[in-house]
Order: sequence, then C-alpha cells, then structure tokens
Amino acid sequence: MYRVTGNIPYYDTEIRTHLDSSKLELADPALDKSQDVDIILGTDVLNYIYTGSKILTNIPGVEAYGTCFGHVLMGATWNYPSSLTTPTAGTSVEDYGIHATRLEDVLERFWRVEQPPEERPQHPEHLECERLYTSTTQRLDNGQFMVRLPLRADRPKLGESRALAMRRLISLEARLAKNPVFAEKYKEFMRDYEALGHMSKSDFNFESEHYVIPHHGIFKKGSEKIRVVYNAAANSSTGVSLNQCLHSGKPLQNDITQILLNFRRHQVVFTTDIRMMFRQTWIHPSDRRYQLILWREDPSQDVQMDYSGMSHCPILKTFNGMNSFKIYIT
Repeated sequence: MYRVTGNIPYYDTEIRTHLDSSKLELADPALDKSQDVDIILGTDVLNYIYTGSKILTNIPGVEAYGTCFGHVLMGATWNYPSSLTTPTAGTSVEDYGIHATRLEDVLERFWRVEQPPEERPQHPEHLECERLYTSTTQRLDNGQFMVRLPLRADRPKLGESRALAMRRLISLEARLAKNPVFAEKYKEFMRDYEALGHMSKSDFNFESEHYVIPHHGIFKKGSEKIRVVYNAAANSSTGVSLNQCLHSGKPLQNDITQILLNFRRHQVVFTTDIRMMFRQTWIHPSDRRYQLILWREDPSQDVQMDYSGMSHCPILKTFNGMNSFKIYIT
C-alpha cells in the first residue's frame, strides 16, 4: 500500500504550551502529538467544511481557521519541538518513524496509480495457437486463405461421432416434416452451400480420425431468415468434442474502453458486417475430415440403423470453407 504522508506532526511538539487557546475550539485537541492521519479530505469539499473565519494566534506565522469540526492551525510549528523528541545530530526523520518522500517519488506513485493496466502476459496456449496459424496459413492464388485447424498437441482422442449425428439428423427431419416453410428454407440453405463450393460430397472411409458435426436450424415464424447451427461441442463416444481438441485462442473482441473512446473522436461512425467472411477462408484438405456432416433432402430413403455399415446413409458431405469458424475457436 502506498503512503501519502507520514505522521502529522512528524514528532511531538510543545506548541500547546505556547498557544493562547482561550478563543479557540480546536478540531484536534491532540494536535501536538505525533499521530497517524485518520482521513484526508480533498479541496473539492473545502467549501463545505470551511466556515470562513480566521483568527490570528499569539504565535507568529500560525493562524487558526474555522471549520465545521473546529479550528485548525496552519503555519510552522517546528520552532516548538518537544524536548523528548527533538532530533539530535546525526539522526534523520526516518529514525522517528517518519517517511520522508521526495517529490519525484510522489509523482512516480501517482503515475503508477493512474496508469492504465499493462497488457497481461499471453497464455502459452495462446502463443502456441498463434504459432500454428503463422506457420501453416497459406495465401491462395485467388487471394483467399487456407488454414489448418488449430489442433492441440495434447488433445484428447476423439471417439465415434456418426451415431449422434445420425440421430440428430433424423430428429431434424421430423421437425422439417412438420413445417414445410422451415424445410424449404433449410434445403435452400444447404443447396446454396454446395453451389458456392463451401461444402462438397465426400468419399471419406472413416478409417482415420474424424468428426461428424450434428446440425440443426433456428427459424422463427414470420421471419425470412434461417440460421443453421453446426454443433462442434457435441461429444463423441469418448466424451470428447471437436471444440475440446482445438485451441480456443485469445479473445479477439476489442476492449470496450477503446471502442467508447473511438466513438468520442468522430461525429459520425459506421458499424458494418462482412457477408460470408468466415466462409472465404478455406480449410486444408487434410483437416476436412474433422468437419463432416450428414445430409439428405429426401428422407424417404431407407436408413439402415447399422451405423457401422451405413449402406443407405444420407449423403456425407465435408466442409471446404470455414463456415462458422467461431464455432471451433470459442
């Protein structure tokens, strides 16, 4: 804890014996005793406590000012030290428990208190995530980027995920059957995904490690927009999800203080969104096995419950682009 000042006064004095206090009602009856400061009042409250009266004392250079607490003395009292505590030659104020502070030290302490907090050291995992992106990101000929998924080196092992994805798809189809408008919006969304090349049919053999992402839609009545959610937090058979295998990375949100300050700098500001921004970044082909989905437009196909064979399964598709990349890094 920083000390603003030492004891007031620095040491005991005998000023009371020299002071004619018959006209004074002192705010501090023990003003001649060296004591800790109980409270510090700023000048912003001075006009509330000062009564405006001033009394000249019989001690040269010392005046008494009236406050709501009583009279306070202002002036030099060093000419009236106590004989018991008078500093002797070779001693310093520190020997009497006084913390003398240079002006430079006071200013430095003030700057420390007022200085905004410094940026915290980054977590080693955040640095590892940054290193992965720096070393694996590629710029394609068309200007787009291709990245690897930020898989953790110590990640747990993914289990079987097709069974859960299949159950979620069957549940989704039941919902779509009850709402033709919802069904058409969902199918249109998937057609658009495939037409743009953001997902494509896959012939993945499931022999290597993989992850099938369950998906569902959010559609409100009266709304023209549909939101398809890919749930990479769904657990596989080992209780591990894709999100648990990826680095989360450091928070990318701007500091609210900086945002508010920017709003004060300009009379007019704009906030915008980039359409399909995340879908313009492509996933490396080696990592697309972690972004598989099950999908079919026609639920009339025979679906075999033997998930190991899946001889009549829905179309298996894989994401080429980073559809909702924030799903995988949050």
